[in-house]
Amino acid sequence: RSPSWLSKGAFSPPFDAELVQDLQRAYSANNQDALICSLKSKNVLKKWNSFKPLQRRVSLVELKMLTQGIVDPSKLDLRGDDAQNALYLAFLLVTAFGFTLGNYANAAHFDPLLTLLIGSTPFAFLTLGLASPNRVNILVTAARLRMDSTLRTRLVAHETGHFLVGYLLGLGIDRYNVGAYSAVEFRAVEDSAGKKASAVAKQRPPTVDVYRAAVIAVAGMVAECVVFGDAK
Repeated sequence: RSPSWLSKGAFSPPFDAELVQDLQRAYSANNQDALICSLKSKNVLKKWNSFKPLQRRVSLVELKMLTQGIVDPSKLDLRGDDAQNALYLAFLLVTAFGFTLGNYANAAHFDPLLTLLIGSTPFAFLTLGLASPNRVNILVTAARLRMDSTLRTRLVAHETGHFLVGYLLGLGIDRYNVGAYSAVEFRAVEDSAGKKASAVAKQRPPTVDVYRAAVIAVAGMVAECVVFGDAK
């Protein structure tokens, strides 16, 4: 379905109503790219591809200064402690569940194999975590979303930060999802002639792509700081 923001009210005048309708119907990436470039040339999408990444390293102190104190480096969870704590808690809960239910099954004289399987639940959790950590993280996040009403708002803010900064840097959005599996997937936008239209792709050093990726990567945490005052 066409996104709800693809309406006349979402664009600054003057806009081409026919182009907007075409954009709503453009499901392939090539058609979308051509229309985006057309809308940009007509000064409809003023903000798209309007910013360039700062091509140098920025210290944490300078980051606080540049953001006028909105981003406090001491409140950035750069090590992922919040996610690690959630995984530790999940493991403790699974261990307690396996121990308690295993003892009950043994006392109730359940089938020995069933008792063994129940008691092995913590080891199964660890094995799954080693074999497929992303799946465990998705399961834990899904459980946290059911228990923490503010987590979804934080995830929305985080992914919106990636989304908006990628848009400002001239990227196309392939996928946007918020939930147990939250992610924004980008692509380089090409015009009708097949030339990349993104600001970082115009015959510039390859390091520019690295800076762009770095800016997009931290945009999620910055968005969390704007909304919540910290980033997890």
